Amino acid sequence: MRLLLVLAISLFLVACGERPAEEASAIPWVSYPQAMEQAKQRGLPAMLLFTQRGCRFCYYMEEVTLKDPKVLSLLREAFVLVKVEAEGHRDLLLRFRVFVFPTIWFYSPEGDLIGPVTGYRPPQEFAKILEYISSGAYKTKSFEEFLGG
Repeated sequence: MRLLLVLAISLFLVACGERPAEEASAIPWVSYPQAMEQAKQRGLPAMLLFTQRGCRFCYYMEEVTLKDPKVLSLLREAFVLVKVEAEGHRDLLLRFRVFVFPTIWFYSPEGDLIGPVTGYRPPQEFAKILEYISSGAYKTKSFEEFLGG
């Protein structure tokens, strides 16, 4: 009986262990300077996510929206990704005029500003934004026109 209890507790502790490495690093974040260079080299838009520790909406954005399978697939395939924690990066917050969290800035592969998205966005809505940018539709259509067909 004691052996069975020890085995059960051991299995429970193993199951509660750390996340697999692939899940923990599911999003390939790079530094800002690297991102702009990679975006140009790879011909992909850059996405800069500004977050703040303790921000409830940042948490939902990272734990719900960015972990959605469709969103995650779009991010990995079609974007160069930067995550900036507010603490310790005042210079970037001022440069990008970040006043609310989360704030996301999108840049073209050439380094031109596409536009910002502020606040939490649910997975379905954010996937549409990513499709709009990754398809290049932002060059010729407004987001509303893109959604309308």
